[in-house]
Amino acid sequence: ELRSQIVDGGSTFECLIMPCVDAQAVHCIQQELKAANPEACHVPCAWILRRQWPQPVQGRSRDATGHRNGLRLRGWDSDGEPVVNKGRGRSAATGPSGTIDTAHDGIFAELDRSSLTDCAAFVVRHWDGDKLGLVRLVGAYRSSLLAALTSTPPGEERDQEKSQREKQQ
Repeated sequence: ELRSQIVDGGSTFECLIMPCVDAQAVHCIQQELKAANPEACHVPCAWILRRQWPQPVQGRSRDATGHRNGLRLRGWDSDGEPVVNKGRGRSAATGPSGTIDTAHDGIFAELDRSSLTDCAAFVVRHWDGDKLGLVRLVGAYRSSLLAALTSTPPGEERDQEKSQREKQQ
């Protein structure tokens, strides 16, 4: 489990990256984080799961893309954060469809670049009332994810300190 917290413009962005092998679990964790942080305005997330081969279950069907019950192995949920169509074509600020999606551009794209699998990233946003603007908002989500990716997992810091003390002795 990796964690980080950044502040931008008074808003706090707490990122949590954790192991996950089930798309349904992503939704459950997101709901748990919302319940644990009722003052948070949004909890967008992204996930990347390796292909699972579930046992056939009666009564469940596949959607048009072949995924069970519409759950995707790779995806994101903006949780109400802006998704803005900026017109046709691709530019430095927009994706291939000309859309800026805070969860995709700020969380999923960086998680995808990290080469991690079987994990989900959640960012709990506590808003102070000042609007950041779309580009800065995407940047804040991206920064919180990158900070978590470069953080030391809990417990590992103690192990590193212990190993350094042993080397010094």
